[in-house]
Amino acid sequence: GPDKAILCYASSHYAAWQNEFPELDFGPGGFGENLTLDNADESTVCIGDRYQTSSCVFEVSQPRQPCWKISRRWGHKTLTKAVAQTGRTGWYLRVIQAGQLCAGETMQLLQRPHSEWPIARANDLLFGREVDPDSMAQLKSLAVLAAAWKDS
Repeated sequence: GPDKAILCYASSHYAAWQNEFPELDFGPGGFGENLTLDNADESTVCIGDRYQTSSCVFEVSQPRQPCWKISRRWGHKTLTKAVAQTGRTGWYLRVIQAGQLCAGETMQLLQRPHSEWPIARANDLLFGREVDPDSMAQLKSLAVLAAAWKDS
């Protein structure tokens, strides 16, 4: 749907995965992402961030909840669980302004309305690494957070 139009993944995660699973040959696109990004990860990207390219505008809608397809793709039963446990999940974008996006193009941060909500913190709440009902209520109150993620 519109809240999950584009899946982003940090290019820096691939070295860590290669270290942890040396028998697998990881590379860009290996976690099903549409965009593999340099200089961005779950600790630096926040819910509601807006980014612009030469012709597109995107908004961060939610963290990714890893599913069984990751383990199936790589033939490794524990990989999906490892993605959740490490917090190296990726995140979704909604398209605010459609356009053409080319490989190597940069994304410029336009606005960051919720700097207190990096993807990593939202993941910590979802996966039980942080247990705080007040924080959960604050996160769920963000208008820009995808409704489906709030329900989970």
